Amino acid sequence: MACRGSRVRVPLSPPLTFAYVYVYILQSEKNGRYYVGYTNNLERRFSQHDAGKVQSTKYLRPLTLVYNETYEDGTTARRRERWIKTQKSRILIEQLIHGGVGRALR
Repeated sequence: MACRGSRVRVPLSPPLTFAYVYVYILQSEKNGRYYVGYTNNLERRFSQHDAGKVQSTKYLRPLTLVYNETYEDGTTARRRERWIKTQKSRILIEQLIHGGVGRALR
């Protein structure tokens, strides 16, 4: 039984949560090739790649996650992923992985 005059605080709305979007780079342990992608759930997406459920990386397995960037919106993440892919440069990807190229390239 509640005491007279006691108050219970009830939140009016749920707390704000951010759904982050990730741009990621995987490297094949088999032949060293890279794969660039984006997702809103990095752990789930890596599991799909690792299990061979993604056609474009199935033959590259085993894979290692070598790089990722975090964004607060999908549009920016997709634009970044597209930019990295259009460069078609292994050197650029390796510079990203090793920290030689900053986010200023967006």
